[in-house]
Amino acid sequence: EQTISIVSNVFVSLNEIAERQIQEDYLLVLGAQNPRKNAAYVLKHIHEIKKRGYKLVFVYSDAENFEQNESWSDPALIQLSYLADAVYYSLIRHAKALIYPSLYEGFGVPVLQSLCMGTPVICFKLKVFSDCFGELPIFINDNKPQAFSEALNQLELRHITKEDIDRLQQKYSLE
Repeated sequence: EQTISIVSNVFVSLNEIAERQIQEDYLLVLGAQNPRKNAAYVLKHIHEIKKRGYKLVFVYSDAENFEQNESWSDPALIQLSYLADAVYYSLIRHAKALIYPSLYEGFGVPVLQSLCMGTPVICFKLKVFSDCFGELPIFINDNKPQAFSEALNQLELRHITKEDIDRLQQKYSLE
């Protein structure tokens, strides 16, 4: 008889998080190699990100799906791949925000992970994100040219409270 074990990849103990990996303020993009994650959208805004004093951290497993352009050599872009879990969670925990401009999602585990660590999330207003996370993420209205800039403006005003985190952990508990 075979059994299937389900291992949670959503919630992590703060004891399992590595020390801060990047000392500068940064915005984080996860799954950057996957075209539906839409990392190219963020890369188009690297000048806006730099103007605000942030680095941009891309985490991916394989960059073959990207069309390389001059932004790839920008010193504000830090590219990382194949991270240990403790480092992955550290990057989320210490980011000024997770930018998750996915074009479609089934759920969005990185959004939940980030919010549960108190890290703001900037994402497109997909129905799944609205349904699952309410108004906690900062939503991008892609129909407006200044939408990304407006989302960045909201970062300093967005605070994920302990009550927000508790509600999410209760709602998505594996128990």
